[in-house]
Amino acid sequence: MRRGTKVLIWSGATVAGLGVLAVFGTGLWMYMNHDHIDQIDDPVVAEAVSSACATMTDKVRAAVVPPGSSPAVRVAAIRRQNQAVWDFVEEVLTVGNERLDGDLPSRRWLQDWETIMSLRERAAVALAVGSAPSFTMPSVEGHPIVERMNRTSDCVVPVELTTLP
Repeated sequence: MRRGTKVLIWSGATVAGLGVLAVFGTGLWMYMNHDHIDQIDDPVVAEAVSSACATMTDKVRAAVVPPGSSPAVRVAAIRRQNQAVWDFVEEVLTVGNERLDGDLPSRRWLQDWETIMSLRERAAVALAVGSAPSFTMPSVEGHPIVERMNRTSDCVVPVELTTLP
């Protein structure tokens, strides 16, 4: 084989190898930087969630009342806990629509919080008027909604929100 042919083959192999590396590198970069559909991964959203979560959790736990408390005390506790969550949701919303819409599970996750708080408020209303409150944690695909919420974010749903006081 002539020297010119060897150089041409070597050059072609080098270019092809570099092309494969470029495609692989680009694919790896895209994978590492894409939006994970089941997890809040935008750093601005995640930081807002983390910061607000600690405050919300403290407020929820501070509103716990002893078992056997009167209905009025229980209603007040439910509403204080719910208000802590609404404040939390409002703080997360301050990151803006563009950020929330760009991080796929954020809106669904916020809706999950709203769903739980609406059910808790409905139970508080029933309790306030002397009816037996009904509160069942919603399920998604056979699993409690809380499982999905806890997988989506580092903010763990306080156990105190999963039952009524």
